[in-house]
Amino acid sequence: MYVDLPSAGKKYNAGEPFGTVESVKAVSEIYAPISMEVLEVNQKVVDQPELINQDAHEQGWLIKIKILNEAETDDLLSAEEYQSLIS
Repeated sequence: MYVDLPSAGKKYNAGEPFGTVESVKAVSEIYAPISMEVLEVNQKVVDQPELINQDAHEQGWLIKIKILNEAETDDLLSAEEYQSLIS
């Protein structure tokens, strides 16, 4: 498994790819859900990509961001809405 993440300071518009995750079977791009600036990158995940699957909500986070367009958050799903969608 391999993770490629951007550097702090990079800016992305909603829908733009900002990184990739490569597994044994596929390479998947990670898309910005909203317009954002990368504030911090989790180097631990770059060094140990398995953390994404092992502890996604604690040690396996990818990036910390600054929201550039607050209005875009209105279109995001809540955790409950997302769980309902994938069930």
